[in-house]
Amino acid sequence: MDPVDLVAAQKLEDFAARAHPEDALKWSLYSGDYVHLRCMETSAEAYVVLNPPDMTADEDNDVSCPLQGELWVAPRLRGLLGGNKVEVEMAEIEEASLVKLGGLPPEAMHEMHVFFGTANGQSQATLQGLAEEEDLDFDDEVLEYWQAYVEKGRCAMRPVWRGMTFRVPMPKAETSPSGHSITFASLGRGGFDARQDEDSCQNASQVRVEAVFGPGGKPVDAAIVGPATRLEGEACRAAAPAA
Repeated sequence: MDPVDLVAAQKLEDFAARAHPEDALKWSLYSGDYVHLRCMETSAEAYVVLNPPDMTADEDNDVSCPLQGELWVAPRLRGLLGGNKVEVEMAEIEEASLVKLGGLPPEAMHEMHVFFGTANGQSQATLQGLAEEEDLDFDDEVLEYWQAYVEKGRCAMRPVWRGMTFRVPMPKAETSPSGHSITFASLGRGGFDARQDEDSCQNASQVRVEAVFGPGGKPVDAAIVGPATRLEGEACRAAAPAA
């Protein structure tokens, strides 16, 4: 694919990118596909979701749309990539079984689970518990199936990649997990270090993705943090999990 112009656009989620529909068709990409971005000038890399469904649903009422040959991303992601031209390619990534995180203090582990939306960061209420409270009789396999469906719907399904470094603001009790956004600090490649304003740095942990493991414990370059993904902090060694 030919490189496209990288444009910073407000009100975009940090892990989302917006392209003109004709460009997406030309690239054989669909709404919600994960894509790999590589900056031509800096070689910095990132993984994002292209034209997420919640973004494209309002297109008919939104006069703003990238021109052909443009790719819109959040300002922080634009700063992380550090250039004006990016290559876009489809990223065939799966849900991670385990993500090793460096620089994460143990007391911030729960906040990290909340940020990514894993099952450990979600409400502890379950369909099984609700059925027991209401004295309802459902098959255990049916409840487990729908519980997994609920957990996936609550999860942000964000991509991560080895070397990714970012700051994660600690969540406030009155704020829902979906309201948090990351503040990129550095990609760890190409020497780029984004400027941070004082507010975004207060009460934040800077975290580096040291290793990512896919299904079966195989090391991978990038993956999606799903509801069942295990997160381990800096005290853990980067050894592959048991299959």
